[in-house]
Amino acid sequence: ISSTARAKERPANMKCKCGNTMSAVIHQNYDFSTLAGLPIMLRELRVLRCRKCGEELLDGREIDRALVAVTLKIVTREGRLSAKEARFLRQQLGITQKELAERMGLHTITVAGWESKKVISPQHDHILRAMALAHLVPAANPEQVRSVLSHVRTGSPPKTPRRLVVEKLAS
Repeated sequence: ISSTARAKERPANMKCKCGNTMSAVIHQNYDFSTLAGLPIMLRELRVLRCRKCGEELLDGREIDRALVAVTLKIVTREGRLSAKEARFLRQQLGITQKELAERMGLHTITVAGWESKKVISPQHDHILRAMALAHLVPAANPEQVRSVLSHVRTGSPPKTPRRLVVEKLAS
């Protein structure tokens, strides 16, 4: 079954291209890699599916929920950020490499290096994670941020990007 994601919010009685009405269903294993820009598998994601042709659409709210869940998964996982994860977090902040470099007091080349396979330093890794976390939860105080990041180790990122799995998105 081919899946097509649409960022616009869709009403539950959305019509498919084929003319049939789409129904909300729970997709057990949804490959979110294309939208996220890194290998991501979402478990139990709510999608709209046409019973006739099998076309699938993602509601904009589900995309937003998935992006938040992926961001939290990346921020809280052990090991240093991979290049794709660093780029994903920066993009979730809604800023350019230059803007991130300025906010962190770095050169743009440093940020570009993280996003093109150069290993991010442990300090910059934690700062980027904290920025992403603070973006998700603006009211988080430093103690809460420290608590979430306390278990993150400074080990090297995996040599090959592995697929992150975000469990049970449907509620």
